[in-house]
Amino acid sequence: MDKELLQLAHDYRQCKLWKKLNENQVIAVDLAGKKTIYLSVLGILGEHIALSIYQDPKEVYQLKRVMESSQEPCFSPLHQQELFLDQDYLQVSFLNKEESDPEDVALIQAFRQDQGIRVRGPQTFPSIEVCRSNHLPWKPVAKKDLSVIKAALQASLDLALALEGLTQPERARLIPDLRKGQPIPLMKKEVQGYQIVATTPQPTKGRSPVIRHQRLNELELARLKKLPKTADLQLDLVLMPEPIQEFAKQAPFFMYSLVGVDAASTHCFITGFAREYWQEASGMLNQLMKELVDYGSAPHRICVTNERTAQLLQPLAAGLGIDCQIDPTACGLVRDFEEDLFQHSLSEDLVERDLDLEEWDLATLADQLRILEEIGSPNALPRDIRETILWQLYHALDSNIPIAFKQRIRHFLNQS
Repeated sequence: MDKELLQLAHDYRQCKLWKKLNENQVIAVDLAGKKTIYLSVLGILGEHIALSIYQDPKEVYQLKRVMESSQEPCFSPLHQQELFLDQDYLQVSFLNKEESDPEDVALIQAFRQDQGIRVRGPQTFPSIEVCRSNHLPWKPVAKKDLSVIKAALQASLDLALALEGLTQPERARLIPDLRKGQPIPLMKKEVQGYQIVATTPQPTKGRSPVIRHQRLNELELARLKKLPKTADLQLDLVLMPEPIQEFAKQAPFFMYSLVGVDAASTHCFITGFAREYWQEASGMLNQLMKELVDYGSAPHRICVTNERTAQLLQPLAAGLGIDCQIDPTACGLVRDFEEDLFQHSLSEDLVERDLDLEEWDLATLADQLRILEEIGSPNALPRDIRETILWQLYHALDSNIPIAFKQRIRHFLNQS
């Protein structure tokens, strides 16, 4: 972060734009006719002060899906986390000192001392991150992105001035909630700075989601619960300590997927994560493993690929009474299965490799129906997801999906 960026970040923190707008009020900024970026202001509740910068209309469409999906009945925290992680954007956030990178802290403090700036209160240390689908935030930012971030911060400062003196209803009319479907206000750089001069239509098409829908995993868990508890029932957890495919130096976020049951009733519980993010991964892993224990389908062994991963996993495995074994061949079990899961997020050429959103949704629905038909009846669904699943099925009946899918849905619903 250079001095210009630190000054812009400081000024943004001081203008408190998040007290005038919420994250659903998105604004577009024209960058000299070269590209349009979209800004979402976070911090209205004081929990996370940040400015999210979307550089593609498809990502704005994805953001809208996140907003709308949060209104679903029985919206699970894991599902919510996956939706948020399935976005591409830049973000300037403000952290407490103890949460910040020591090198950033030293740089920021030196800048403040040089400029005679005194700052008090929480969340005052700026942090810049690149957020990509299926990846944890990554701090190294490309030079081209830094110029975008500076323009976004400057536009935000100019917007804060323009909103001075306006009431909350007036601000809501000027910058409507994205979920209302109205055009997005567009700012362009004029003589006196960035000004709202026009509107731009909301994007009507997104990209295919990268992260496998949590609901599929919930259904797989429901199927496990119905299986007979035989002596040879086995669930193997295969841990991939390195990315299946690498994209620059970014590490894929911890993911998990349940694969189907083979003839021998052997289950494979498969995941991929990077070693340096074990702390973030272990919390989710622990929660899911406890769910499996509650379902009576806990694994009797865990396969890992090296000694380091085994050491990381030992406390969790011991706490759940699971044997942990090193198996270098375990990686081969997951490569074919997860290839389609990661193919979109780990390619620079996302445009050519993306499926239409409708195509992905149809494929997802097909997977859900397959699992539901194996479960047999709505009454066999766990209570915590039954309402959500039924809501989705009835919603699908009103959509334009193929008749064959509707017939399968009606047949399943009639089994209750």
